[in-house]
Amino acid sequence: MNNKLKCSVGILIHNEAENIGKLLDAILSQRLQGVEITEIIVVSSASTDKSDSIVRDYAEREPKVSLITEPERRGKSAAINTFLSAAKENFLLISSGDVIPAEDTLEKLLSPFSDESVGMTGGRPLPVNKSDNFVGYWVNLQWNLHHRVALKSPKLGEMVAFRKIMNSIPEDSAVDEASIEAIITENNLKLLYVPDAIIYNKGPEKICDFIKQRRRIAAGHFWLQK
Repeated sequence: MNNKLKCSVGILIHNEAENIGKLLDAILSQRLQGVEITEIIVVSSASTDKSDSIVRDYAEREPKVSLITEPERRGKSAAINTFLSAAKENFLLISSGDVIPAEDTLEKLLSPFSDESVGMTGGRPLPVNKSDNFVGYWVNLQWNLHHRVALKSPKLGEMVAFRKIMNSIPEDSAVDEASIEAIITENNLKLLYVPDAIIYNKGPEKICDFIKQRRRIAAGHFWLQK
């Protein structure tokens, strides 16, 4: 009898040819015990590089992998809704296309759902940016502060897992994970930060990109609060 927790994985991408193959390899080679990944759905929003062909190659070799292409780019929240419509399991994990999980991250993110009060989990993003330059220093500082805050009050992002208790999230949200958090807490379920579930990410390398990113996220949180 299979008592493993079954999970649908969604990867949301736009022009991630450089990383999507590495990410799929990392997910397909996860060390799992009490968790089973039944499907990996890649939602590609108007990608113009080789992302789609790379995913199709994986789908030909690995039955769990499938590709959904969107003709226009409507934002990550819209792509999440596409995934929500397609996913068949009651436990979901979503990931950006520019990260790499450690080999046991998915097990650590999903195993807490044996507690029925847990509605959403998130791991610890660790930037691969070097801290010996101005922007790299601030990227590392940002994620270190994120970690310290999340230890006291869960703040989840980059790669998250949650119960499928919603059919969609607001498509005009610029802070998709925070929108999911709001739905989870409104349903009296707990958020759980899992600091040893490591997610490697790459932050901006230019100061203008760093400022644009922080402004967009701040504006998204103000929108969500309103």
